[in-house]
Amino acid sequence: DLRSLRLIEGLSAEEAIEEFRTGEADYVHLPHPQAQALIEDGTGHLATAVGPTLGYICYSSFAATPAFLERRPDTVARFVRGFYQAQRWLASNDAVEVAAAVAPFFPEASKEVRERSVRAYKEQQTWAADPFVGEDGFTAMRDLLIDGGLVEDRHRYDRVVRPEFALRAIQDLQAGGNSA
Repeated sequence: DLRSLRLIEGLSAEEAIEEFRTGEADYVHLPHPQAQALIEDGTGHLATAVGPTLGYICYSSFAATPAFLERRPDTVARFVRGFYQAQRWLASNDAVEVAAAVAPFFPEASKEVRERSVRAYKEQQTWAADPFVGEDGFTAMRDLLIDGGLVEDRHRYDRVVRPEFALRAIQDLQAGGNSA
């Protein structure tokens, strides 16, 4: 019964973990490797993996004003191409390789926790394989942002998303261009 839950908002990940560890919170929503670390040390158990439950959401995307897109299209194209290169690298490397690459970002997490975290994300197909923002993912993210009070208007996909940058990145890399 969701009405029986008391939502604590505005906490950093560290604060949320502390609330959970001290028993002030019964549930916590965290990404990996923080969630995996709580599982590993016996503090928590996985109730559900939100990603597979929610489905495709364009979580990792690039937002810019129309003026910026018009003024700096080459900057946007380079960003999207670099993002696509990262997606391709992520898809072509195993959990051990990816966990090693992200280690500097998560120094508090053990190698094993990082590897299990990456393996879980790969198994759940958390990361998109290309830079396209599909209409279904856009709508899901927009609706989540509206429900969370972070966005007010329901902008239409075709007025906000510019797929030509993703298409150009894919074409550039298929043609052998590797520079971001």
